Amino acid sequence: MPEDLDKNLIGKDEVIKVAKLARLSFEDDEATKISSELSTILKHFEAMQSVNTENLAPMAHSMDVTNVLREDEATMSLERDEVLLSAPAVSENRFLVPRILKEEE
Repeated sequence: MPEDLDKNLIGKDEVIKVAKLARLSFEDDEATKISSELSTILKHFEAMQSVNTENLAPMAHSMDVTNVLREDEATMSLERDEVLLSAPAVSENRFLVPRILKEEE
């Protein structure tokens, strides 16, 4: 089938090529289905590009986003001994964790 008659914007061969680069493998029918699905997505993007956005202000969100802040208040914290009771390992009143860095020689 000639390329210009193909309805898909992304051909099956392109899907297989990219899949191979990503170390993925698809059966022939899967590649055909993925080609069709990706082409549908690209056609939606083409349709969105035709929308006139000239008079719209740039935005990061489609709705107004407002931070809800509260005052910081000092409160009582847990006692050290109480916190250390829930630790899997303790040494010298501190959490004991596995060493992750080697010591320099």
